[in-house]
Amino acid sequence: MLLKDKVVIISGVGPGMGQSMAKLAAREGAKVGMGARNQEFLDSVAAEIKDNGGEVVAISTDISQESQCQNLVNKVVEAFGRVDGLVNSAYLHGEWATTDVADTSSWSDLYEVNCLGALRMAQACLPSMKKQGGGVFEFASSNGLWKASLDVIDFMPLSSVNYSGGIIVTDWYSENNSPNESIKISIRFLTNEIRSDALDVKIFNRECTDSLLNCKFSETSGELSNEIKKEILKKAAIYKAEIDEKSSTKDYKIPKNFGNKKK
Repeated sequence: MLLKDKVVIISGVGPGMGQSMAKLAAREGAKVGMGARNQEFLDSVAAEIKDNGGEVVAISTDISQESQCQNLVNKVVEAFGRVDGLVNSAYLHGEWATTDVADTSSWSDLYEVNCLGALRMAQACLPSMKKQGGGVFEFASSNGLWKASLDVIDFMPLSSVNYSGGIIVTDWYSENNSPNESIKISIRFLTNEIRSDALDVKIFNRECTDSLLNCKFSETSGELSNEIKKEILKKAAIYKAEIDEKSSTKDYKIPKNFGNKKK
């Protein structure tokens, strides 16, 4: 087991990648701390982990609140005695809008969660990691499968990207810029492991008359979805190999003088 007796905290445990990573960490022997706003969903994931012999702490956590981040870490340390790793999986994609109409308050919420939320969780975990001499911080958006998916469909405008929910949906796209015939792609992540059943890729067609008010919608069955899936898995395998090559097998060790102010 790769994570035997390690303690890992995962934020943003939703129905997509977050819960998948929590279950995978538990299967690899880790004691898992889970945080997300939906306590009911957390409890369902925790029950599954416990049914399979795992150990888990599940605490409703809004990472935009420093006190809640600290509470999650405190509960994990109280239960398991330490923190070896943190995975920042909580993610807010914000609105997909052009600069001239973008809502600044919406983008403020994005930074509050994606940037400052990750910082709050890291700061909450750091004292425990420093005390034991080491630990690992990870950002879930660096996942190879996720990165490969966005790369493969980067020619299409995006409608929705929900990391914790595990789904990417493009906007309608036409190669010839024709409003009368276009396609939309959805990619749902079923696991964060790189394997043939990791993705559910669907292609939708829209055929309209001269007026967009009269359109027919259908799901396409054919080679395109299979080709997209194959290309994503191929790229994801390459990214994973690159990450594995660069990664050290040892945990990061915090310098003894870390955090001490110079006199």
